[in-house]
Amino acid sequence: MSVTQYDKVSIRLMSNGHAFSTASDCDGGDKPLQVAEVFKRGVVAEVMLCTPKTLLVPAEQLAALSLEEHLTLAALTPADNERVVVSDEVAGIVAVMAVDARHIDSLEACGAELHYTSPLLMGDISEACVVALYGNLLYVRVADDMLRFADVVEVATDADILYTLGAIDKVYHIYNIVARVAGDTARLKSLCKSLFRKRLCE
Repeated sequence: MSVTQYDKVSIRLMSNGHAFSTASDCDGGDKPLQVAEVFKRGVVAEVMLCTPKTLLVPAEQLAALSLEEHLTLAALTPADNERVVVSDEVAGIVAVMAVDARHIDSLEACGAELHYTSPLLMGDISEACVVALYGNLLYVRVADDMLRFADVVEVATDADILYTLGAIDKVYHIYNIVARVAGDTARLKSLCKSLFRKRLCE
């Protein structure tokens, strides 16, 4: 990832603890910078959390339960070593996510202004279909003027991806609508090249 300004940085945090660094182009060089070094400059950071324990909740219903209770009711009970955070609101929807507490603690210790997000919130929330693959996590969101379906599925093989999309298609007919593809776009495009009427890649 390249960082061209220090007032805003986007990073992706995988649930398996994927480590990363950034590179600065501000001074014309390619000197590697650790995330902590960038954060010390007082940036605003958008953190995409890639975790299977992700749930979209209408913002108006968020306060009715604790964040942990929202996940537990969806059979996504946080583990003892996980912290639950909430994203910024997008079109009346928020993502409630559980992730290893060590990752969140280390980011917060840097002093940056953190804004959490999820691949499920990518783009226009009313967009026809979003399919994103990050590591072993497949994100699918379906909308038809309103949000119809959103889920994260752990997948190990291409067959798992095709099976999951096939099962969703039986209900929502996603293969006949526009799909926005993100993450491992090359793999998704190869698998779905004959399945979607039109693909838009992030």
